[in-house]
Amino acid sequence: MLCHLPLFLPIFGLVLFLFFPLPVAVPLYLVVVGISYFLFKKTVDIMRKPVCTGKEGLIGLTCKIVEVDESGTTGIVQVLDEYWRAKSDEGMRIGEKMVVKGFDGSTILLGK
Repeated sequence: MLCHLPLFLPIFGLVLFLFFPLPVAVPLYLVVVGISYFLFKKTVDIMRKPVCTGKEGLIGLTCKIVEVDESGTTGIVQVLDEYWRAKSDEGMRIGEKMVVKGFDGSTILLGK
């Protein structure tokens, strides 16, 4: 509910006209409207950013390979502080760093 407060700043600013003469109230009110517009613009910009949590937030991060099966294309990787199953067409070696390119279900797809 408090997130809507900046949208009401111009309405609250009308109170300035009750306490100050017109030549003083108008510039003060314009400052209140400017601040309200700035806060509104920042809020809209933040809301338009892409999702950066969950699986989508891991894409593009570097991970460390901690376990590889005998085929060399699947294994376990550490991304941040989490361990994920992973597969790569390029081959994997323990200790190697690779980049998260996407997901196939709950398996990370890796690339260089």
